[in-house]
Amino acid sequence: MAPPGRARGRRRPSQTLLNRVREYEELKRELARDHPDDRDAYTQEKGEFVERVLATATDDPAPRREN
Repeated sequence: MAPPGRARGRRRPSQTLLNRVREYEELKRELARDHPDDRDAYTQEKGEFVERVLATATDDPAPRREN
């Protein structure tokens, strides 16, 4: 039986993923502050972060458990 609040078969996010989410959240706040009227600069810098993350990502970083 799955623990309360967790769907059966769902894995917890990795610490690396959680760190990337926090970095992205912080970056978006900084960019909004630094570029309040320059959407192009905001989008460009955010895109650079996304490209770096995708370049280092793997298809499936955590091994799947067999049932």
